[in-house]
Amino acid sequence: MHIWEYLLLFLTPFIGGIPAFYLGDRKPKLVRFIMLFNGAFILGVVLVQLLPDLFTKGDHYTGLWMLLGFALQLLLEEWSGGVEHGHVHSHGQKTGWLAFSIMLGLCLHALIEGLPLGGYRTFAQAFNEQNSDNQFYHLLLSITVHNIPAAFALTSFLLMSGLKKIPASLLLLVFASMSPLAAFFAQFFFQDPNVLHLLLSIVTGNLLQIGSTILFENDAHTSHHFSWGKWLALLLGFALSAIHFH
Repeated sequence: MHIWEYLLLFLTPFIGGIPAFYLGDRKPKLVRFIMLFNGAFILGVVLVQLLPDLFTKGDHYTGLWMLLGFALQLLLEEWSGGVEHGHVHSHGQKTGWLAFSIMLGLCLHALIEGLPLGGYRTFAQAFNEQNSDNQFYHLLLSITVHNIPAAFALTSFLLMSGLKKIPASLLLLVFASMSPLAAFFAQFFFQDPNVLHLLLSIVTGNLLQIGSTILFENDAHTSHHFSWGKWLALLLGFALSAIHFH
């Protein structure tokens, strides 16, 4: 990976968490539209870019690894409280233990997502992929896009849990570092194409759960009614997911 790609992976969640220090527990209406765009983009990338590519290069176990990634994300949400979707189901429990649990779950989630990025180009070269950057950048954008509201929700919850701004900032830095660190170490330890295919399949199932959950939860708040603004966010997310990067 190039240095700017590591910086993008690190800076997007870090910058995404900064507004929480000024907004407190307020959540602008714009956040819901951004989340809808995020969900549409992630789901579009999975269906249009990742799934065809993985099934072309994989075997009959590919779908099973995706199911594992889907189930693993459900398990991680038991710890993270749904921060990946840009919010937290705290149920009134603003305790230090719950904050630690959310932080742990989200960091594990970010580590898993970062692993296939470090060896993706090696994986593509093994299959003589001519335009490997296209799928790589879609995967990179899917991870960075949904980490922005996740970082915002995480920081908001840490502050609501009674944590001071400096410790909350340090924990935000830790979370922002997880994916780039995983991608960096994967360049040395995860270069086997078969292992990379397995990791990509798991992360694809992971993203499928996140993208579909964002869309379903957003729809649940509106009684199945979409305004023109939400349709616009939805269509923009789908359109961007279909763009080919050269």
